[in-house]
Amino acid sequence: MATRGSSFSVESALSYGWNATKNNLGFFILLFLVVWVIELILYFLRGELGRNAPFVGFLFGLIVFLVGLFIQMNLIGIALRVYDNHQPRLEELFTVPPHWISFLIAGIIYGLAVGIGLLLFIIPGLYIAVRWLFYGYAVVDRNAEATQALGISWELTKRHILELFLLLVVLFFLNVIGAILLGVGLLITVPISLMATTYAYRMLQAPVAGGV
Repeated sequence: MATRGSSFSVESALSYGWNATKNNLGFFILLFLVVWVIELILYFLRGELGRNAPFVGFLFGLIVFLVGLFIQMNLIGIALRVYDNHQPRLEELFTVPPHWISFLIAGIIYGLAVGIGLLLFIIPGLYIAVRWLFYGYAVVDRNAEATQALGISWELTKRHILELFLLLVVLFFLNVIGAILLGVGLLITVPISLMATTYAYRMLQAPVAGGV
């Protein structure tokens, strides 16, 4: 057990992300290959339908959006299972997660706030992005409503703003490197990023348990 924030650092988050990915490498590679194949097929179909029947394409676009939303939530749920030392299962990716409306509303608020903040000399947008970083985790992990999830994230991050910002910067460049390596590197860097972020979320809670 660890007290809130006692062991969180950029280095520890990256180390955990790497170890969690390494210990579940086959699963994560399969997981993200499936995710990307699904997304490619859906975007291709949306483009084809939109070209021949714009209204049908629009409706299918809404379906694509919802599927993407469900995938985001299910990836968070899978990452939390890995952190909590439960066996992850690929079929979890194909469920309709509960409280997805709360996730959607919180995401809209987050996107608008960060977008407006970026227009206001960038720094306010980055600040909000860090403070509300864990809203999705709060919805998936705690079944929080939209505004409650944003509040939980705001509370969790208040003493670790700089560390979380640096973590996001490092993860961004890590995934840039992954993309440069013909995109194949993303099969490693994306799981590392997911698990490092999950580690940060768990470590900023009280009490916290887990590890690889």
